[in-house]
Amino acid sequence: MAKMDSFAQECSLPCIGTSARKEAFKMDMLTPHRSLALNLRHFLALFCALFLSSCGDDTNPLGGTGHMAVYVTDAPFPSEYVESASVVIERVEVRDAESGEWVAAFEGSEEIDLVPLNGGVSAFLASIDLSEGEYDEVRLIVGGGAVVLNEEAIVNHESHIFDMANGGLFFPSGPQTGIKVKMDSPIVVTAGLTSDLILDFDLARNFVFNGTPKHAPGVRRVLFTPVVRATNASTSGRIVFDVLSDNGTPEDAGDDTPLAGATVSATNANGDPAGGGIADDAGHVELTLPPGTYDLLIEADGYEAAVLEDVEVFAANDTVLPAVTLTAMATSGRIVLDVLSDNGTPADPGDDTPLAGATVSATNANGDPAGGGIADGAGHVELTLPPGTYDLLVEAEGHEPMTLENVEVLAANDTVLPAVTLATTPP
Repeated sequence: MAKMDSFAQECSLPCIGTSARKEAFKMDMLTPHRSLALNLRHFLALFCALFLSSCGDDTNPLGGTGHMAVYVTDAPFPSEYVESASVVIERVEVRDAESGEWVAAFEGSEEIDLVPLNGGVSAFLASIDLSEGEYDEVRLIVGGGAVVLNEEAIVNHESHIFDMANGGLFFPSGPQTGIKVKMDSPIVVTAGLTSDLILDFDLARNFVFNGTPKHAPGVRRVLFTPVVRATNASTSGRIVFDVLSDNGTPEDAGDDTPLAGATVSATNANGDPAGGGIADDAGHVELTLPPGTYDLLIEADGYEAAVLEDVEVFAANDTVLPAVTLTAMATSGRIVLDVLSDNGTPADPGDDTPLAGATVSATNANGDPAGGGIADGAGHVELTLPPGTYDLLVEAEGHEPMTLENVEVLAANDTVLPAVTLATTPP
């Protein structure tokens, strides 16, 4: 099997497209591209694709081997402040389910920006020949990365670039982290055919901000906590639909427009998170999922959420849904705050850290529950509420609760509160 120094010179695109079986397989199964040749042209220009196996005709000179293609994609991520969030993949291995042997699928140093890969888009990483059989686990080595925030983001760092060189990107488990990932279903490699494996990096959980980019003091550094899902695209199907805004006129569908940035989260029949996507500029969303029945939660800032229940996914098929129109909440406002832990040193605010998982519960002027939220990895909480005055109860395990009284919410405005620091409960 030849390893190529020059993608364009030694493995020309027409050569790749000579196999009718591969071409038909890709047309049916590869998401979101129409054929193998089109896929490679696209990512040669945009994502610097790397193709590791030699070209050939329809014969199978290796005998008893099939083909595996590896792609990288990303789960939903609120990217309004993020220009890029890249990972450097140095090695990918797959495990033979019968022998337990690990086989290298990719070796090198490929930097991939995950931000453009939201909403079902994937970047081609590698293609190899493998012995026939089942492969049930993936191991990958991530050697580095970088997060670049735009100028609108507020940072407490030397620049808007957070990487290992300037100390802005921190690997809690160290660089060159080995990540083992179970596939949602084993990939069966058959002689002469191609099977597709998608590595789905969950941006929101892989890159956790220490501090919020929305207001001072800003982001101090970014933690890389690898969360990856391996999807057997060869046995998956897709959910496809558009998300629209009613533009504040629910009675007039004629002025509905695409709602870019709307998020779609899927849960399986057990209620477990199964994947998701973000609407592109045309409001279009594609979710690649294993066969099964799913509930979909569609959300966007300033809009009432919508839920689609019992959406069925079939292997090698698209489930095309009618457009979903979200209702604008033009009369609502938001309460925005960060929750911190004093880490047991109330006299030293310098060591306060974000308190992920803290809950904020709002009650209205009548004392009735009005809504709530949970702090994200940066300790950040946003509550969307109708105009009025609210009391907020801020709680977290192992900490003393705190109440904020008479917090006013104005229509179409943010009420930004100072950070709330909870005291650690004494032992």
